[in-house]
Amino acid sequence: AQLIRGANGQTQVHYYDWSEFLKHYYRAIPSITSYHIFIIKHPATIILKQHSQAAEETISIGMRPVPQGVLPESIYPKGLDLDRQWYLYDKIRPFCSSTLSADITCPIPSQPKPSPMAPEHIASSTSVMRAGTKRKPVTCSSCKCKGHTKRTCPLKK
Repeated sequence: AQLIRGANGQTQVHYYDWSEFLKHYYRAIPSITSYHIFIIKHPATIILKQHSQAAEETISIGMRPVPQGVLPESIYPKGLDLDRQWYLYDKIRPFCSSTLSADITCPIPSQPKPSPMAPEHIASSTSVMRAGTKRKPVTCSSCKCKGHTKRTCPLKK
């Protein structure tokens, strides 16, 4: 395993936008998910089979040669959201083998921990109801009265 960033914060693993780069040199294979066997005869010629007993299909995907020594544009990760940063710091950091690996893998987040939402906000944010509509009153399945549930029924023994 290799850490993505060193202790000095410099990136050790680089990400490149290969999809964008290669689409200028190769055609996409139509219905690629229907094939299970790929035999590359030449960088631009591929033999496809849907399964081991299926007939072979040969296609040419090359449009023009890929230039030597040219790399695609680098991609830079967006980073983790604040909740995930705090999760790593609180829950994963204790399992890191050294302070250095903990500081690299699970550093203290740069912003304070978000406070949990109040229960009344949670109910309204997870609700699918439209604004301005009224909820139907809760009905108890035991006594058929409105305003409470079977779990909170006052007639329950």
